[in-house]
Amino acid sequence: MKFFIKRNIDDSNRAFTVFDEKGCEKYFAIFTKTKFPVVLEIVDSNFSHIAKIRQFPVMDTSTFVIKTGKKHMTLTVVAGKCGLNCFFYGSNWLIRGNPGAKNFYIIDVDNTVISNHKKHADYYELDIHSSTNEIYCLATSICIDLINTVDNLAIQAV
Repeated sequence: MKFFIKRNIDDSNRAFTVFDEKGCEKYFAIFTKTKFPVVLEIVDSNFSHIAKIRQFPVMDTSTFVIKTGKKHMTLTVVAGKCGLNCFFYGSNWLIRGNPGAKNFYIIDVDNTVISNHKKHADYYELDIHSSTNEIYCLATSICIDLINTVDNLAIQAV
């Protein structure tokens, strides 16, 4: 299944809107009112709670705790010399590709591709290969998309 993720830049508390292949709004990622940690709720088009993401930024790392119901997993993103390094805890998944450029894919421990994430001019394309991983793949993509990166590192403010 394919989703299109669009960053919201208006004054609302919506961070991202997720569309399905037909262009219908399927999910929203909404900021809650807490200042620290940053908390996002993923809700469906009926605004029913689907998942919660908590972001804990520490130095050059960002740790995201993704919780759906009674299950959770943690994604830690570390800035390194060669880009962003991503580590999952509570899952055997790995991120390959270039998460800093928002072009990456998630693989399982047996190297089967779980999802692909591609950056386009004003949206992201997420192709999920298994519906059982839909929410975690969507939440992981939103976590990576939350990280501010600069395409040309030479112009990044120091």
